[in-house]
Amino acid sequence: MVGTCIYGVYDQQFPVYFSSQFPTLQEGNAMYGYLNSFQVFLEAAGMFCAPWLVNRIGAKNGLIFAGMIMALRMVSSGLVEGRC
Repeated sequence: MVGTCIYGVYDQQFPVYFSSQFPTLQEGNAMYGYLNSFQVFLEAAGMFCAPWLVNRIGAKNGLIFAGMIMALRMVSSGLVEGRC
């Protein structure tokens, strides 16, 4: 439960952080819009494949895998330094 709450806070704050990495706020917001659109298509593809993957690796391992993906996303965005 705590991990889900932490991810929710991260997910709300990421657009502000991402937009601040560009020379202007408008450019950052535009790039975040493109990034978010791409993410939606990737998530749709993942949801299409999810039943097959969960049936193959099991529900428990599927939850662990999803947690690892969320943690990797948070850690990866924290490792980026500087501005574009």
